[in-house]
Amino acid sequence: MKFHKIPINYLCLIVCILSFSFFNTNLSLAGIIDSPWPCKGHDVQHTGQSPYTGSQTNTVKWSCLVEGSVKSSPAIGKNGVIYLASDMQTDNIVFALNQDGMVQWTYNIKIGVMGSIVSSPAVSSEGTIFIGSGDFNLYALNPDGTLKWTYPTESWIASSPVISDEGDIYFGSGYKVYGLYSGGSLKWGYETGGIIHSSPAIGSDGTIYIGSCDGKLYALNHEDGSLCWAYPAGDKILSSPAVGADGTIYFGNGGYGLSGRLYALYPDGSLKWSYQTGGNVYSSPAVASDGTIYAGNSNADSAYGANQGNQVFAVNPGDGSVKWAYPVGDGDENSIFSSPAIGSDGTVYIGCDNGKVYALTSDGGLKWSYQTQGEVSSSPAIGSDGTVYIGSCDGKIYAFGPVTITVYPGLNTICIPLGAEETYPNASSLWNQFINQNHEIIKIQAFSSNFSKWLTFGQPSPGTIIGEDFSLTGGMTILVYTNQTEIKDIDLTFAQNQPAPPVQSLPEFSPGLNLINLPSYLFGGDNNSQTSEEKWPESQDLWQRFEQEKNKPISFMSLNSQQGKWQSKYPFFGRLAGSESNIGKRGYLVFME
Repeated sequence: MKFHKIPINYLCLIVCILSFSFFNTNLSLAGIIDSPWPCKGHDVQHTGQSPYTGSQTNTVKWSCLVEGSVKSSPAIGKNGVIYLASDMQTDNIVFALNQDGMVQWTYNIKIGVMGSIVSSPAVSSEGTIFIGSGDFNLYALNPDGTLKWTYPTESWIASSPVISDEGDIYFGSGYKVYGLYSGGSLKWGYETGGIIHSSPAIGSDGTIYIGSCDGKLYALNHEDGSLCWAYPAGDKILSSPAVGADGTIYFGNGGYGLSGRLYALYPDGSLKWSYQTGGNVYSSPAVASDGTIYAGNSNADSAYGANQGNQVFAVNPGDGSVKWAYPVGDGDENSIFSSPAIGSDGTVYIGCDNGKVYALTSDGGLKWSYQTQGEVSSSPAIGSDGTVYIGSCDGKIYAFGPVTITVYPGLNTICIPLGAEETYPNASSLWNQFINQNHEIIKIQAFSSNFSKWLTFGQPSPGTIIGEDFSLTGGMTILVYTNQTEIKDIDLTFAQNQPAPPVQSLPEFSPGLNLINLPSYLFGGDNNSQTSEEKWPESQDLWQRFEQEKNKPISFMSLNSQQGKWQSKYPFFGRLAGSESNIGKRGYLVFME
């Protein structure tokens, strides 16, 4: 075999290329993650268009109390994990939630009096979570919630980051637009003439579009940050731009009064059309798959000539003419800062400062609404199973969608999630739901917080209801016995029910299997009620109470009612597993001699 000599200059070139590839930390192939909703606005163009059909009803699948005000909008990462942030005055907290509403991890950002967090996360293909904060830093967090790096800016970051195909991160802070490499070093910076609340969108050619409070929309070269063009809209631009399939850029503006407009610009920066909305456009427009533009307006009052007050409106992409407008009410208390999310069936989801989440049909009719207890400036996200996620200033993130379970042969435990009191049925309805879906359930047992005992529904021959027909509530546990093979996606969506009253003492027990199940009332009922911490002891104290007050148990198991699985099993007397956690959010099984 004959070998050819490689010239030394070629060898040097190859070594240099390989060295650059291995050691240049700014080189990255990591763009945005392929997930149902990886960033605010769904994609880097901020279209807000989901490929999935969102929830068709206002059924609360679960709600998670994260405390503080949730103005940040959720993003969805790998395995359906939901990321968002809350503002607790002196702390900004980034949360990762599982699809069942359980908190996977939190990251605490101590901000003192610097400012709240309104920035929304973006997730890279590597799973890194990027988010801005009131402490002037952009944070990069690992998928496990540990800190990867921070980049300090000169001002509060209200802008939400966006990730390019190359893995570079773009956002605004203060007067400046920043471009960072994936490793956290500065790529470039561009200074505008005003403070930036707007979040950048990326065009198909990589151009960065962003608005500023100097009244201009900027188009910047993604490679060096140089100015391509700037369009003078006149009034402040807090809205974030969206880019249509044909490259048209849509955004809104408005400061004070009724000057707000929705704009459409050609990719070269010239005006295509504008629409006078009668109020300020803080909501960022969304672009449906058929090209229709959706947004909302704020500070509009019908008493001052603003048509019907604040509205969610739909606009034709060709000429800016209005398709329809849905009124939500006059004045500041009905302002719309939330931005629309669009389901694959054309349903438009959006929040409002009146505390409501709206689902509107593609022709402008009301499909459903849900009243939270705080302003909803967060924007919705749609999961792959159609669940609609959104935050509220009442300190909760809500998940709207059908409640389904999978039942396996033998004994099954259904743990009704907290914050879903409106979802679950009474006992006979639950039984009938199983029967109507042709599931061969041979027995259903549900623990009643009202009576502190098990009630049984059904005999070995299905269809017979036994016991009092009480309502099921969040935090309750149901045992289902079936002789059938695996049953997937059983629908458990029902009408509204009331929370159960508090339990003041330990229930009575009988030989065999017994359950202590703490009612949802303890987690967020009447403000005058005691909390679970005031009523229930630590786990070791509970064990000692059994020794003092009851027969000695032969086994003691801990159930996390939000995860729906048993956490510890010790089949001999006197052994207690796990940490010394308060049992306010748990149930316990006790086997008595």
